[in-house]
Amino acid sequence: MENVCVLNLLQIQTIDFYIDKEFLESIDYILLTSKNAIKSIMQHKYAQIFLQKKAIVIGEITKKKWEREGGQVLFCPDDSCNGEQLAMLMIETLSDIIHNKNILYVCGRDKATDLVRLLRNECNITDLIVYESNENIKLLENIQSSFAFKKHNMALQQTSEDSLMSYQHHNNKLHTMTTDSNPDAQALENIAFPNESIFIFGSPKHYQIFKKYFHWNQTWLAISLGNTTFQAFDENIRKLNAKGNFEKALQVAHAINNDTPMQNNNPLLHDF
Repeated sequence: MENVCVLNLLQIQTIDFYIDKEFLESIDYILLTSKNAIKSIMQHKYAQIFLQKKAIVIGEITKKKWEREGGQVLFCPDDSCNGEQLAMLMIETLSDIIHNKNILYVCGRDKATDLVRLLRNECNITDLIVYESNENIKLLENIQSSFAFKKHNMALQQTSEDSLMSYQHHNNKLHTMTTDSNPDAQALENIAFPNESIFIFGSPKHYQIFKKYFHWNQTWLAISLGNTTFQAFDENIRKLNAKGNFEKALQVAHAINNDTPMQNNNPLLHDF
């Protein structure tokens, strides 16, 4: 698809975790809310023991990843849901199955929902942190590289003394932004992303880090890949919820991009 850019705001790093073999063998079910947890599991020496456990998962992507690795899925909600909704569904639909069972919640360091707290009265649940998501330290380097390309093209277009002075001013501004530890967010926004840009966010942390570097333009549209991320969006922005369907999010973004401009900046608050 044309005009699509992937901005790697987070770097996922697996953690060299420890788990006692006897404890793992005592687990009845595992709980997975991200494909990143599966990646870390498969690198562990007890990966085959993990795969013997039926999994409760969130999201079609996580479900398919677990099944491709050879695991079985006990339960996956038909619709996209956040952690609190998953806990409620588990209590409502799986109570007879999970009651007093040993469940291992395999997760990342940053958790949007405390599932252990929500489920502790229903089952014996323990969490195991197997990965973490860190801010991409090369983010500004990537932005600077992009700016360098823009500056090069600007330089080729200099045809007058006035434009040269304007270019020099712009060049100095870019240099300040990309060397400052706290870059001018408004300036970054104006240079890097035009009005009516559309952004797809996969997690609340992606959105939070994006806002750290870019002042939000009210003509932009944010699309979430799930309820938790959608709920993390600020109230006053244009937003849609793709409910875990990345391909559909891309299709909708492309359709909106080719549609009429958002001249009136009317709010978009619904799911699709």
